[in-house]
Amino acid sequence: MPIIEWMKDTYDKVAKGKGGYVGTRGANTDEENKLLDLAIERLHIAESEKTDPSGRMLHQRWRDLDKMYRSDQWKESSPSYKSTPVLNFTFSLVEAIVPRMTDSTPEILVLPRSPEVAEFAKMLSSVHSYLWYTNRMQQQLTESIRTCMKLGTVIYKVIWNPDALDGLGEVQYSVVHPMNFFPDPRAYTVEQMDYCFTVMPKTLEYIYRRWPDKGPKVIADQDWSHTEQLEGGGQPSKEAVATLKEYWFRDEHGHVCCMYYAGHIVLEVIGGKYDDSNEPVYRHNKFPFAKQVDYPAEKEFWGIGEIEIVELLQRLINNFEAQIIDNTRLMANAQWIINKVQSGLSEEDAWMLTNRPGGAIWTRNGGVDRAPGVPIPTHIPQHQERLIFAMEQILGIHDVVQGRQPSGVRAASAIIALQEAANVRV
Repeated sequence: MPIIEWMKDTYDKVAKGKGGYVGTRGANTDEENKLLDLAIERLHIAESEKTDPSGRMLHQRWRDLDKMYRSDQWKESSPSYKSTPVLNFTFSLVEAIVPRMTDSTPEILVLPRSPEVAEFAKMLSSVHSYLWYTNRMQQQLTESIRTCMKLGTVIYKVIWNPDALDGLGEVQYSVVHPMNFFPDPRAYTVEQMDYCFTVMPKTLEYIYRRWPDKGPKVIADQDWSHTEQLEGGGQPSKEAVATLKEYWFRDEHGHVCCMYYAGHIVLEVIGGKYDDSNEPVYRHNKFPFAKQVDYPAEKEFWGIGEIEIVELLQRLINNFEAQIIDNTRLMANAQWIINKVQSGLSEEDAWMLTNRPGGAIWTRNGGVDRAPGVPIPTHIPQHQERLIFAMEQILGIHDVVQGRQPSGVRAASAIIALQEAANVRV
């Protein structure tokens, strides 16, 4: 793996065994080890309880939905003679909604409660606009909306970044992928959580730079792979990467605290009695996360996405398309009917029996006929069209949402009214 020049001394110490409790609990205090034991147990519970209503692990479910979005929609392997076409309407329908929801920058307003604070409220509105711009939230919003529609849920994180602006600090907005977030399994909302985790792969360079005292004791691992294995992700890295975990919890006084750890090394604990402030990490004493769902599910933390709703319809459409293609390939071609006695032809003369335009076959007494191909039953493409229409109706994607003029409507005012009505669900 590549080694950064300023990290070389640390790597040498680790290689010679002089790093001091490298990768072990000996680098932590007794109090940190107790907190680490609780965090490991709670993370194991949160991971095992991160399932859908049928008990299936959500990470595997989300990988399957991501494959649907990427046109990998045939679960079982098919024989070579069977076609496996994909008409990826899920991609089209999701991408038809994303730009409509993100084509304009939202205006964030702070409304005053009295005339005396009107000017201050105006200043706060400008601050929010500035933070939206500096955090590139318009770009992040496009990615988060797409993730939310695909998987059903996306998590936003709002923290104070002390390293921003050359150490001055700044409010930081970020999007946490649902595969990197592990909530309290007993909670249905962020407000109900007693604890939560974020799990992210970080290079040792980042960890050494941020925690120069204990960072060099962290060793590389592959624990992060189960949170990154979407299509094309989770591949072995040649970089030295460790799994950085953030454990957000409340202490005995109800103060929100946070512990950063990698492997068995506790890097930092902030908030409450752990940093001698006896105060929560933030004055509002709330977890710095917000949840957005595509469609809420009753008594569940995780939402329902667009692809999950129409997955069965999408597979039915693909099956009908496969049937049409197979019937066309195997049955629509005209067949030769050959009488060996009358025609004088045998299997060795099969090379003459082609579909070449203008081709002629010379026989002795006839005996060669063409049987017309079997047409595709009309009800198959008709039913396929009904499935496509049903998918659009279920997701609320009508002609006006896709930029097409509805049939039978020509007046501009009527089209505008239909567009406004179509956007109600979005």
